[in-house]
Amino acid sequence: MNYALVRIVPPEGVEIEPNRRPFIVVDRAPATVRESGASRRTAKSASRMQAGHPCYFIGFLPEPMPGQTIERIALR
Repeated sequence: MNYALVRIVPPEGVEIEPNRRPFIVVDRAPATVRESGASRRTAKSASRMQAGHPCYFIGFLPEPMPGQTIERIALR
């Protein structure tokens, strides 16, 4: 497996309500970043955080993580 789940830290002054539905941004293109797509995702996650939603990002790494298999992460 070569992906990572990262919590997006809200800016100072933004209160996140942990029981609200999380907003998740998924990077569908490993090792490439499209400027317009990145800007839209940033704006969406910022507006969700302003509304109190926790936000996460799923990104892909160029190389698989040693020992990380779908079976190991699916069981946790």
